[in-house]
Amino acid sequence: LADIINCLHYCEFFIGLSSGLSWLAWACSKPVVMICGFLEKEYHFDEAYYVQNKNVCNCCWSKGKHFDSSNWMWCPENKNFECSKEISFEMVKNNIDNLMSDNNL
Repeated sequence: LADIINCLHYCEFFIGLSSGLSWLAWACSKPVVMICGFLEKEYHFDEAYYVQNKNVCNCCWSKGKHFDSSNWMWCPENKNFECSKEISFEMVKNNIDNLMSDNNL
């Protein structure tokens, strides 16, 4: 954990998924681009540059459709995880550009 915190200390910002590592980067006062298809933005810290494609199936976890922990390849909506797969590079890049502009990077 100390090694990861040290790496975060020297980064300008963090790009990650909806996970503990994104929360750790935020706790280290780093701007975060968070990529997440299965959970609403309201479940995360407000400062995240949140990347989600609302034009496809999304937020199943927020709707109470939890994953089957015995089968991590099971999509609760039977949409082949389009909530994550349909997040494009351009969507992420736009959020990175906004973060860099907002933080004078």
